[in-house]
Amino acid sequence: MCGIIGGFDLLQIEQGLQTIVHRGPDNQKVIQMDNVYFGHVRLSIIDTSSDSNQPFVYGNTTMIFNGTIWNYRELREELDIETKTSGDTEVLCAILDRYGIEGLNKVQGMFSIAFTQGDGSITIVRDRHGEVPLHYSLSTGLVFSSFSFCSEIKGLLAMNVDRKSIQMLQPGSFIKVTSDYSVEEGQWYDIRENITNTSTWNFDESRSMIHENIVLGSYERTVSDVPVACLLSGGIDSAITTLVASQHIPNLVTYTAVYNENSKDLRSAREVAKYLGVELREVKVQPPTIDDVNDVINTIEMPFKAQVEIGYPCIQLARRIHEDGFKVIMSGEGSDELWASYGMSYYGIKDKGWTDYRIGLFGSQHRKNFSRCNKIFMKYGIECRLPFLNTQLVETALGLPQDIVWDGKSRPKAVLQEAFRDQLPDDIIDRKKVAFQDGMGIKSLYENILDSPKKYYNTHYKKQFS
Repeated sequence: MCGIIGGFDLLQIEQGLQTIVHRGPDNQKVIQMDNVYFGHVRLSIIDTSSDSNQPFVYGNTTMIFNGTIWNYRELREELDIETKTSGDTEVLCAILDRYGIEGLNKVQGMFSIAFTQGDGSITIVRDRHGEVPLHYSLSTGLVFSSFSFCSEIKGLLAMNVDRKSIQMLQPGSFIKVTSDYSVEEGQWYDIRENITNTSTWNFDESRSMIHENIVLGSYERTVSDVPVACLLSGGIDSAITTLVASQHIPNLVTYTAVYNENSKDLRSAREVAKYLGVELREVKVQPPTIDDVNDVINTIEMPFKAQVEIGYPCIQLARRIHEDGFKVIMSGEGSDELWASYGMSYYGIKDKGWTDYRIGLFGSQHRKNFSRCNKIFMKYGIECRLPFLNTQLVETALGLPQDIVWDGKSRPKAVLQEAFRDQLPDDIIDRKKVAFQDGMGIKSLYENILDSPKKYYNTHYKKQFS
């Protein structure tokens, strides 16, 4: 995981780069290719040597990317790619050089990418499900035109970009901007076109495939040249993530946030850790202050009340994980969106229908939950990986009918629960969903420090990013 920034103005790039150095403490560099400027800050995870520093050049392609490619070893062999490094960066750059954007269909990973191929143009690309954020500003006019991009909004603001012009690149999409500001936009991946047809599957077949895909998603996200840890809240999603990770990572270390010693989350996390025989490190969380709330808003770059409530204890977790020397953490984030297990989902499904509601719910998370996860942990130079965003799992899960996925409000994750019934304690499998901030017992604290949290968040956000 890293941070990327670029555009057609060198001074702006150098200014913006200084605001995202937390994303890449291991190396920073800005280069020029004709009128194109790329900046990169590196968090070394795969091939930690300087050979894989970016921007990276392969053939006619110069690339910067933020993320990790899970199947880079397989692609290097399958496509007979000659490399001088042992990392995923060179493999990805070689694929773009050989196949262009179409080559990304071969790639499994989480990423935001920018590349140029000697023609003075810049192409930016985002991964299938929007796991890695990428913001941009594009203005084309008769008098003045500009284009710039960055992993975080604060980088663009430091480049004197108008806040109103900043957009987030959509999942599975790309934008190509030439030196004369002609623009090409498109989708290289569309989830609606890739949902698996499961109309003939029964419950047992569905359960088996879900289990297989989750195991694959967790296994592929253990690829790393540095130690990997896990978040363990005690819910079924983090328990499953920890279960599978523990089968591939010796002496796995897990982390949980603790505010209330009597919380159900803590009791469940301890039970799962004991059952699986993994170490659980409990991170004490103090009541938040106004300064803490401001810090969360500035970190996640969004004003949504629930995101701030979740964000504060997660920042405390990130700080401790960083202090302990980990650069990679795995999380169960993304599962609730796949199964539509939120309490509100009942009404959304009734209004929009099973498939459309779930696609919309999952598709909105690239600018909410997934972005929040990325920015919070990257605040301390930690890559957060989400096994439930495995491509095969997402495409399968979103294709399953309602009567297989859940049986109403009581079991909104029925197929997931039964897929791991024999591998975790029943009380963990059957535990009803509880929001992270509720399970910790921390949600009410925000009401004590703010008269109107929602109004404060929105006002502060506008003030901070206007």
